[in-house]
Amino acid sequence: DDKTTEWSVDDWWFHVSAQDCEAQGEYDVYTRCGRTRPLWSGKPNFAPDPDSVPLGAIEVRIPLSMVGILPGDVFGLALRVLAWPSDTLGHWPAGAAIASPATWGEAVLLPAE
Repeated sequence: DDKTTEWSVDDWWFHVSAQDCEAQGEYDVYTRCGRTRPLWSGKPNFAPDPDSVPLGAIEVRIPLSMVGILPGDVFGLALRVLAWPSDTLGHWPAGAAIASPATWGEAVLLPAE
């Protein structure tokens, strides 16, 4: 959570749609995609076509060890969600820009009690 305006090697991008994609140190990289990924998962995969049933939720499981986060670490997080088929784009936190880690929210994962 270095709050820089540029992406660095410790920033990760994950994408879930018809295929799952990831990149380290850069975003919108669609050359490392597949229906399944070896280290993480995003479900369900879906094809954006007019006959698709809208999804209410997706589930993403990313091992903390993959992204270098330990329980209790504070890290930057931003979400970009495209609501299909309306093409409505939303971000969390409001005003976040995927291109600028300085605009991301802070997150911390704690063990369940």
